[in-house]
Formats: sequence, structure tokens, C-alpha cells
Amino acid sequence: MVDGETKKRRVFLHAGMHKTGSTLIQRNLHGLAEPGWFYPDYGWGGLNELYHLLFEDRRQESEAKFTRKGIDAQEQDKIREYWQEQLENRLRSGEENIIFSAERISGADAESLVRLRDFFTRYGHAVQVIIYVRPPVSFMASWL
Repeated sequence: MVDGETKKRRVFLHAGMHKTGSTLIQRNLHGLAEPGWFYPDYGWGGLNELYHLLFEDRRQESEAKFTRKGIDAQEQDKIREYWQEQLENRLRSGEENIIFSAERISGADAESLVRLRDFFTRYGHAVQVIIYVRPPVSFMASWL
């Protein structure tokens, strides 16, 4: 590396479909304490709810999910602002690799995926997308 040049870290977007072992991966990432790595410690592993808050334009659907958990719209706004700031600070610093894992990514609409991409690339990070898929018959058998 040339003096003064900083190495940009990577962003890993894990978008495993349902029934592909994503929950186990997320549980192992939860509480990650490795130097140079950041996984949002959102509370229970997967980041589907956080994906809803940060990137989807489905306010009503998102609010219903949180309301069922006793989190009102005002608290949702606080959660959204907090995590947006946390992620932006880490992206800005460029000192850590970031992992964002949510099954929701694999079934998201195009507009929210564009917002996701724009959010994680605005500071020049390389983004790697990891998606797990299953053959349809195997998926259906597991689902049933």
C-alpha cells in the first residue's frame, strides 16, 4: 500500500433465502467481536426488521411488524436513525468490513434493493452479495 493510501474494507450482503441455514449463520454473527469486522448487534441475529426500517418504502407493513412487538412509530424512527448513523459512521471510517444479513433481501422489491446498494456504496466500499438458494422441490419439502 502506498503511503497515505487507505484500504477500503468490504461490505458483505448475505441474502440467503428462507430455509437455507441463514438463521444459524445470523446467530453465529450476532455478537461478533472480531477486530476489523462489524455485524449490527440488532438484538436477535437476523436483520430483516432493520432492512424494513432502513430500505423499504412499506411504512405501513413495517409499522405493523414493530407494533406487534410493542414498538410504536416514534420508537421505530429512533431505531432507524440510530442504525443509519451507526452504519454510516462505520462506512465513513472505512476501518471495518461490514456484514448485513437478512433473508428479506432475497425477496425485496427493486426500489429497496437500489436504496440498499446506494447506501452501502456511497463511501466507495466494494460490495459482495452472498445468496443461498435451494432447488424448488427441496425448498417446498422443507417448508411443509
